[in-house]
Amino acid sequence: MIFYTKNSLIIILLFFSNTLPSQVTWQKKHSPNESVHTIDVSSNNTIYAATSSYGIFKSENEGVTWDNISLGLPDSIIRELKLSTDEKIFVGTGSHGVYQYSNGNWSAINNGLPTGTILTTSFVKGINGHMYMMSIADSVYSWNGVKWNNITYNLPQWGRKLAMSTSGVLYAGVFNSGVYAYDGINNNWTIVGDPMTNKYVTKIVVSANDTIYAVCNSNNIFRCHTSGGIWTSIQSGLPAVDMTFIASDVQNRIYTGSSSGNGQIYRSVNNGNTWSPLVNDLYTTAFGCIVFSLSGNIYTGASGIFKSLDGGLHWSDLNAGLDAPRSIFCFKACRNGTLFVGTRIGPWRSVDNGLSWQLRNIGVAHFNVLQITENAAGDILFHAYNSQPKGAIYRSVNNGDNWTQVAANGCDLYTKIKQHKADTLWASSRFSGTTTLSYSVNNGATWNNNPLMISAIWDIDVSKDNTIFVGSETEGVSRSDNGGQSFILGVGNSIPWYGNVLEIELDENGTIFAGSDWWTHSLWYSEPTQNGNIWTQFTDPDLTVRGIQDLIFDIYNNIYLACEDGGVRMAYNTIWNATTNWIQSSVGLPSATANILELNFDTLGYLYAIGYTNNGHNGGLFKSNLPVNPPASSVYTFMGSGDWNIASNWEGNRIAPTTLSGNKFIIIDPPTNGECILITPLQLSDGATLKVRPNKVLRLAD
Repeated sequence: MIFYTKNSLIIILLFFSNTLPSQVTWQKKHSPNESVHTIDVSSNNTIYAATSSYGIFKSENEGVTWDNISLGLPDSIIRELKLSTDEKIFVGTGSHGVYQYSNGNWSAINNGLPTGTILTTSFVKGINGHMYMMSIADSVYSWNGVKWNNITYNLPQWGRKLAMSTSGVLYAGVFNSGVYAYDGINNNWTIVGDPMTNKYVTKIVVSANDTIYAVCNSNNIFRCHTSGGIWTSIQSGLPAVDMTFIASDVQNRIYTGSSSGNGQIYRSVNNGNTWSPLVNDLYTTAFGCIVFSLSGNIYTGASGIFKSLDGGLHWSDLNAGLDAPRSIFCFKACRNGTLFVGTRIGPWRSVDNGLSWQLRNIGVAHFNVLQITENAAGDILFHAYNSQPKGAIYRSVNNGDNWTQVAANGCDLYTKIKQHKADTLWASSRFSGTTTLSYSVNNGATWNNNPLMISAIWDIDVSKDNTIFVGSETEGVSRSDNGGQSFILGVGNSIPWYGNVLEIELDENGTIFAGSDWWTHSLWYSEPTQNGNIWTQFTDPDLTVRGIQDLIFDIYNNIYLACEDGGVRMAYNTIWNATTNWIQSSVGLPSATANILELNFDTLGYLYAIGYTNNGHNGGLFKSNLPVNPPASSVYTFMGSGDWNIASNWEGNRIAPTTLSGNKFIIIDPPTNGECILITPLQLSDGATLKVRPNKVLRLAD
């Protein structure tokens, strides 16, 4: 074997195997998290964050890493979380009342509460470890370390939120009544201030200067001193939407969160006289909470958690180590390295290889994103539907910064978008509408309806000329030989196949693959000369899955399958036949029977898979541990003279192959670690293509 280093040439004779690994293995990657709606911070800066359905996470290093500490809780739905003055954690669970976390253990503390399910709407801490709690049934309770005591007394019904002043006075915001102060000596609640013009209080806070700030419905925020008087409306600089929280720090700066769009946090430094937005560079869901540490850090929860060190002017994303992914439907790695995923609330984008994600849905009105793709011109397109459902296609010419709706043919939803010729795209759809096929001849800017109207087209694939294949619900596989002007339905007797034809793809040689659902061994192929007129079913027992949901090929023409309740299967390039060996490739996925929706390669050749569950649990985004699909810079064409014609996107830091002697060739890829690939002997004719797997050493012949 011959190895090059930067300064020397070393010749070593070794024998290596070119045997490929038996299967692809996986690691879980960060993807957009579900909402974090309540956070608290201890005196030593330990952060506790409650999620909608993943329980509670704890970070002891200011958000660098997170541990789920929910083991011992009866359910993973957390409604409220608050640390007491002695730093025990109080949480309101989804349906099992109140629990306390102390010395690493959870215990139920429902003594004194009504039997049955009690739901918590608010906690506020008193002194000496005491805690106050408001339930969804309008009752207020005080915890004395042993039991809860009901202190509702004369407080009107529809209580929404509790707050505590620095002097230790307890306040309650009541919907339809206003704000009340509690007299713990006389067990009496007294209304604060003159009657409010909007009494529908949803949230309150008491600042360090003894001012009460109350959020009311219909976008109204009011303030009043704790001693009473007039409630003053303070709206200047706020949008006309409801607010999600109100909070005050030790400097009397007031913060509130907007419920609209991607969410926004506003801050006032003059007691609410004016407000300014803080997070123009954060694109996430609405912010639901904010908390201040003793060291001056600010933490806020939206889709995950964010931190500010300067009063909210700048924010850092703390989500990379937080494993609380929301459900994702699709994934796309673009040629410029940008990653996209589609969710129920729109498309998300990552420009840092998945470390952080931004919700990029400006201009979007259909939020259930089922496929994201990139056209030949580099524009990004996705199709989505809303709750009716009615489908639409969106296009972005600026890498997802904003979107324009470009198509809606009346269908329930679109199913696939595929590139055909340089500027031609096809889109398949299902049910309703006037057609199940649409096409664009201007990179997706505008769309035309094809007259084909059959049941539901689940996938479409096209050859480099005029042949188009579609897989549908009841017609099996149909083919057009004239660029989509007309179709032959159910070619190759594919109509009786069990289930829908969900996937149809051509390999590099023109072999057609078709996958269906509802049945085992649900994959067929048709050779190029058969053109879909004859189909052969794969029969390997390892292909016993409920259905094929995605099918892709790498640069070697190896094939990978995303299976319904069957993980990932793969087969190495061969002469395809009924008994082709299919390899289970699910190590690292939630299970060998994980529901995998989609597969996609990134620019470095790593394979990504979407593990889907309805709530995101045991699912998310997964990446192969090793690259399996090398970039085009590893593909060379032998010209016959001993020189190499290097691909147009050859990277400048790579060293070009060099002719050594006769037909021996060396490829250094990458040169930074001195590794290389020696290929010998090679019998190549003019125009022959050599595909090189990065960092793989080929067998050295005698």
